[in-house]
Amino acid sequence: MNRLGRLIEDADCQRLNRIFQKNNYKLLFVGGCVRDSILKRKLEDIDFATTAPIEEMMSWELKGIRVIRANSKHKTVIFIIEKEGGKPSSFEVTEMLPHSGSLEDRIKEDAKHRDFTINSLYLDFDGHLYDFYDGMQDIEKHRISFIDSAEDRIKEDPIRIMRFYRFWGQLKFKINSHQEKAIKENVHLLKNMPAERKWKEFRKGIMGNVPNRFFNSLYDCGAMRYIYKELYLLKFLKENKDFHKEGNTKDHTCLVFEKGISMEMESLGERLALIFHDIGKLKVERELRKSFKYYNHELLGLKLLKDMEKKYAFPKKSLYLSKCVIYNHMNFWRVQEMKISNCYDFVQGITENFSTNLYIESFCKCCLADKLGRQNESDTNWESIYEVNKRIINRFYNICKDCKLSNIDRWEYIPCNERKKALKEYRLNKIREVVGK
Repeated sequence: MNRLGRLIEDADCQRLNRIFQKNNYKLLFVGGCVRDSILKRKLEDIDFATTAPIEEMMSWELKGIRVIRANSKHKTVIFIIEKEGGKPSSFEVTEMLPHSGSLEDRIKEDAKHRDFTINSLYLDFDGHLYDFYDGMQDIEKHRISFIDSAEDRIKEDPIRIMRFYRFWGQLKFKINSHQEKAIKENVHLLKNMPAERKWKEFRKGIMGNVPNRFFNSLYDCGAMRYIYKELYLLKFLKENKDFHKEGNTKDHTCLVFEKGISMEMESLGERLALIFHDIGKLKVERELRKSFKYYNHELLGLKLLKDMEKKYAFPKKSLYLSKCVIYNHMNFWRVQEMKISNCYDFVQGITENFSTNLYIESFCKCCLADKLGRQNESDTNWESIYEVNKRIINRFYNICKDCKLSNIDRWEYIPCNERKKALKEYRLNKIREVVGK
């Protein structure tokens, strides 16, 4: 099977094509699925372009297939192929522009309004590849380019700036300097883009296989200022070079993010926590910042992130670890010096009152990445301290997780307003029995 054969010979794709053939319309693979097949990359989504009008596709009654209108602006529908006892397959199918003319003329005009040459390839079920904008040449030369005028493509949809750097990061392709100039001149257009669309592209970028390239490029081209202004402003926060040779909080954040990626921190929650861990320094009083005294930035950061959550419509679940790291990452390195009661409060905070150990490993890794994400050379063995502190946290959790109020003799006679205090004391006594005073 050649590189494109896995698309053409896919059973669900063949089934869908028969439907379009029966109705005398053409169905073609388009965009990322063609590009990724040529590059032998994993296929995420399979999208199609068609000569069929959207109204007609919506009118088809198909056994075992649901048809849902997805996007009226781009005339896109989703075909969902149901499977007994299995996960359904879904395919986006978009009516080509213009709505009349020869097949080749329609493909050429439709492709003109796509973003990049590497995404402008169309493939039919006979194996014929339509390439009007040198997409294959750019793939072979590992080059990412806008179709025709970069400025025109950006003005059509400024989110393409983020997509440009996402593909550059993921594919490790070269960048045309003239097109990058057009990006920098038009980056301000991102300001008025919907928060949901910016988040969707940002999430894809930081979840890619080389996310630090994407993340750093948003600063380099000036896009971060119009995506998440709070992250952009970190570049103006000076750091004490005795501890942060990199000199400012933005560069430190980029180093922490890069270090976390190298530590195989792969979940969305982990990557956001690396990015937001020092966001509270923005809210520290100006006079204190001048002397590098970022007092109370943990609490200030927690409040700021909650404000950003509303402002940018971040999904709440994805930010739980970020909030935990922002508020607790400084205390992680004080664990061995804490009194048992203080350590109890600390561990309780990162385990949702000892109900889950799901975040312990990720939290500890974020704290280690924070220390290692600095340009300073240090004699301190942070990895060794990290391992000891992580063991202490897990020990406290394992002792307390099974200590319930019902374990206390005659607990039902404890007044309701004193039960929380009683449970804490019960757990502390259990800890002291195991680890000593």
